[in-house]
Amino acid sequence: MTVLCSFCGKSQHDVELMIAGPTVYICSECAEVSAEIVRRNRAVRYRPVGPCPDLAGATAGQMRQATLSAFTAKMRLERK
Repeated sequence: MTVLCSFCGKSQHDVELMIAGPTVYICSECAEVSAEIVRRNRAVRYRPVGPCPDLAGATAGQMRQATLSAFTAKMRLERK
């Protein structure tokens, strides 16, 4: 079975490392991008302004899916 990164869609054979989560996988490249985003946000003392009005009343699963979708879109744009 070939495992794909849940964020960028790369195969386990195309990346250095694939990390398994409870229901998703993340490749080492996406993990590095994620870590850089966290570092940058901490450097500027990023504070969330609050939940998106479109997600008001969303379940935790819906919030995770929205976050995953946004991150996936960002990764696809950066690959182009």
